[in-house]
Amino acid sequence: MSRPAHRTYRSRRLGIEGLEQRAMMAGNVTVTVSNGVLKIQGDALSNNVELRQLTTSPSNGEWPGVRLQIMTPGGTINGQGSSLIVDGVKNGVVIGLGNGNNTLRAQNLHDVPEVINSPSLNLPGTVSIGAGGGNDNILVSVRNKATVTVGSSNGDDRITMYGFVNKLTVNADPTNDAAIGGDDMVYLLSLFSSGPVVVNGGVGGDIIRVESACQINGSLALIVDHGDIAFRNVDSGKTQLTPTLNGPTTITAGSSDGAGTSVLLIATIHGDFTANFGRGHDVFSTYSTTCSATFGLNMGDGNDAAGFVDFTSNATNLDGGLGSNTLSYDSNTDFGTLSVTNFQ
Repeated sequence: MSRPAHRTYRSRRLGIEGLEQRAMMAGNVTVTVSNGVLKIQGDALSNNVELRQLTTSPSNGEWPGVRLQIMTPGGTINGQGSSLIVDGVKNGVVIGLGNGNNTLRAQNLHDVPEVINSPSLNLPGTVSIGAGGGNDNILVSVRNKATVTVGSSNGDDRITMYGFVNKLTVNADPTNDAAIGGDDMVYLLSLFSSGPVVVNGGVGGDIIRVESACQINGSLALIVDHGDIAFRNVDSGKTQLTPTLNGPTTITAGSSDGAGTSVLLIATIHGDFTANFGRGHDVFSTYSTTCSATFGLNMGDGNDAAGFVDFTSNATNLDGGLGSNTLSYDSNTDFGTLSVTNFQ
């Protein structure tokens, strides 16, 4: 083990790009509302779907539900125009984008008349979003603690989540098929979850970001084959917005082809934290992080590296696994009760 005076760890910084306009032929989207459930189904072509929440008049009787405007720039809705307003959405939202390179933006724009004064939508009940084959771009911002499930298939997909949820499940590759698994990007940005969050990148080189003022009060599970995971703070004026993990957190990186995974951790952790790596040359680095519970690191096979700067934990268990592994930490690191095996 080495003990440098100071060491800085950096990860690849990736910006969030807007949902790009698709140049391919846009298709037709079928929209219905039945028993308070909004259903949106795309066809096999590339669909561009936008959802905005509109204001509704106050009611003294039964809640009328949510009013939404649905748009498909360049395409059609129910075989007609590219914009449709629906009322009475009370019990859930089901969206199937179909095959093709699709985009979905469920987010309000403040410069549009009649849109509610919030960037996030009130989508009551369970929200289920499915994307088929192709390279899909999905952005969802909700504010009513909905239960949200996002699933995609083969292709290189980008999924971005904002707002307040009760439970979130993102499955970027449900087949786990190495022949068709894509390189996916999942961003959790200023996300508040009162319940569990699961992000499964599946097979491929995936990127997962947990950023800004994210607060996960339930369990958090991040699963990749290989790739890049980062918990990062973002400057907002003079305030450092750091992710807060209040429940147990588990990272699983089990490479199918020996490729490595890089993890950067900057967070405040109140639950147990465990990171398990598979084959490959993996790198774990953390700084300005506190863990008031138990912190565990299992680096797996391969020549791996773990580095700690300004890290504090109640108890720490570090296992380098097979291979030639290095461990470094600075003078500001306090592991608490420490167990170390298989590190140089």
